[in-house]
This record gives sequence, structure tokens and C-alpha cells, in this order.
Amino acid sequence: MRARDIMTRRVLTIESSRDVVEAARRMSRGKVTTLIVTEGGRPAGIVTQSDIIRKVVARGLDPSSVRVGDIMSSPIIYVGPDARVEEVREVMIRHRVRRVPVMSGGRVLGMITVSDIAMVYPEMLRLREPLAPGEGEPVSGICERCGNYSDDLMLVEGSYLCGRCRSELI
Repeated sequence: MRARDIMTRRVLTIESSRDVVEAARRMSRGKVTTLIVTEGGRPAGIVTQSDIIRKVVARGLDPSSVRVGDIMSSPIIYVGPDARVEEVREVMIRHRVRRVPVMSGGRVLGMITVSDIAMVYPEMLRLREPLAPGEGEPVSGICERCGNYSDDLMLVEGSYLCGRCRSELI
């Protein structure tokens, strides 16, 4: 199976000069968590809800005075439409991202998330190497609390939890 077979074709964009308020509105209206950031109509970066929370809200900045281009991740980490799903997974793991655009010829064709992969190949997101009880090395897989993919799962009270869920327990 290839990237083009599992990607979501509807991808929303925003110009880098727009403010973060507009980005949040587009995400909310479009029911998405990610926007492709463009400059002059060409893909230049990516911005997520998490970027807005960590880089603007958590720092007490005024979202109407922060430009999307100031908080976007760039360059875009992407895959081609012919990439095998296994390759997409490896790109996500290597770059520690949960979504990657599918691009060809400088155009965004779609988006693939960890959830998209889990829907077609749930076994692909299982733990790579199961831990013996008591071992403290992190592993990759699906957090048993939030359901997100993580390269930093640790066994806590019998469940594999990501860093965010572990911190919420403290």
C-alpha cells in the first residue's frame, strides 16, 4: 500500500503572513489540527494546534500579533505519493512527527497521520520491542491512555504511557 492510498486529500492552507488567530479559526472551522503554510502560493511550512499552544498561548503571547510564519515548522518533512506505508511510518519515527504531507512537484497532494496508518495497519504501530516488567527503556508504539503514537512509551503501573500522559499523572 502506498501513501496516495491512505492520505487525506483535503488539506487546508494559510499564508505565512496571516496571524495565529486566523490559523486557529481555520483549524476550528475545518475541523483539522494542521495547516500547510504557504508563501506566494507555495508550501513553506506546517503549523499545528500544538505549535499554537506551545509557541503562543503557553508563552502568553497575543495570537493576533504573532504571524503563522513565525511559529511554523520548516522545511516541510514530507513523503511522495508512491512511498510505501512502511516508509511513511519510518519518516514519522525518525523526525518525531505524527503527520506528514504527501507532496509531488512542490505541490501538497494530501496528508497522512499516525491514525491513518493505524486504521490500515494497526500492527505497524505496536511496540517494536516489548519491555520486560521493571525495565526503564522507552519504546515506540501507541500510548494506552491517549491513543497517540510515541517514541517515548514507558511502563507505568502496568500501562505503556507517553511523556505527556506520564506528566499528567504527577
